[in-house]
Amino acid sequence: MKHIVIDINKKRENLFKLHSITQKFISELEFLHDEQRFLQDLLSSFFIDLCRTEILPRTRILNKEIDKSNKECNLLIFELQTHEKQLATLLESKHLKGEEYFRKAHSELSNQVEMFIRASRNLKTTIFTITKKIIKQRKQKKLLPGTNAPKVKNSTD
Repeated sequence: MKHIVIDINKKRENLFKLHSITQKFISELEFLHDEQRFLQDLLSSFFIDLCRTEILPRTRILNKEIDKSNKECNLLIFELQTHEKQLATLLESKHLKGEEYFRKAHSELSNQVEMFIRASRNLKTTIFTITKKIIKQRKQKKLLPGTNAPKVKNSTD
């Protein structure tokens, strides 16, 4: 009889670890969500420059990707919060019925979160590369004033 109690306590302890992992995922996703708003603002701040370059079609695609990523992030956060509620219910039960199903669901969610984080990093890298290029172009224009202005003839020419 004592052996069963130890197994259940060990399972409970492991489930509490999953709870901690789930909260960490939610925190990471909330941070990424804030980061995505920053990326949208960043693209908006360079909008005029982006319209003047060959990058405009790519920028439109990136804006759509950010919107899609925001929606996906919100959905993942919701799924994780639901998952956490299910975990609380499971932990309150005496016999931990459904633990195997819960662990499988947790594993699938973990994979989704990892894939999302990877995709977010790639998107962020792309946006930073584009904005870095525009910032360099702006700096070059400031360092070399008049390079874009039409040449005016001197009366001595």
